[in-house]
Parts: sequence; structure tokens; C-alpha cells
Amino acid sequence: MGQGMNGERAGGAFVNGRFAMLSCSEQGSQRIGMMLTQLEQRLDLTEDQQALFDTFYTSATDAQASYLETCQTVTDLTAADNASETTVPNPAELLKLRAENLKAEASALDSVVPSATAFFDSLTADQLALMVPQQQFANR
Repeated sequence: MGQGMNGERAGGAFVNGRFAMLSCSEQGSQRIGMMLTQLEQRLDLTEDQQALFDTFYTSATDAQASYLETCQTVTDLTAADNASETTVPNPAELLKLRAENLKAEASALDSVVPSATAFFDSLTADQLALMVPQQQFANR
């Protein structure tokens, strides 16, 4: 990725200095779609860049759907363990479920990296500059 990619936000694309992406929520795909649409609207994309963006968009929303499926399974299993009043949750099992969730998240993110790289690498310096967060208190 290019310069300025560690900003706090860029058209909704970054949160706390990292790419805001996956969530264990039914609205996750919608949020990603909105975030990427905001990003797209900030940039004046060429035809070639638009094609790369469209691939990135599809990859990101597909990754969210894949992650959600695994995340919800892990969440459901954890909730079932915690809901039982007669059974103390097994810490080792909870750790295993957490590891499975992290692996699913990493796998989903890995699936997006090629299309994200292709898209962000296609941006010009001026386009990348639009992604740098504005200094709110630059002259304080």
C-alpha cells in the first residue's frame, strides 16, 4: 500500500490507524460496502482503477460473508458454553474457539490482500493524498 495508508480515517476506510474491515455482525457487509463507496466517492477513478476497485469491493464483501459465518459459529458455541449454569466454561475450549476465530479473520483478510494491493497500488500520489487524514489542530 502507498503512503498515507496509516491514517485514522479516509472516507470511512480507516479506524484508529487500521483498515476497518471485518466484523461479527449481520450488517458487516453493508458497512464494508458503505465504507468502500465513501472511499470511491473521494477518488476520481480512471476506468482501469474502477475495475480494480470493483474487484476489491467484491473481494472485501465476500471475505466479510465468509468471516461472519465462522465468527457466528464460534460466538454461538461460546454463548452456549457460558449459558449453562451447571457447566463452567472450559478455558481451554474457549481459547481454542478464539484461535479458530482469529484464523478465520486472518484467512478472510488474506483473501482481500491481492485485490486491495492491486487497487491501492494503482492510485496516483494525488489520490493517495486524499486518503491522508486532515490535521484538525495543525496550528495549535
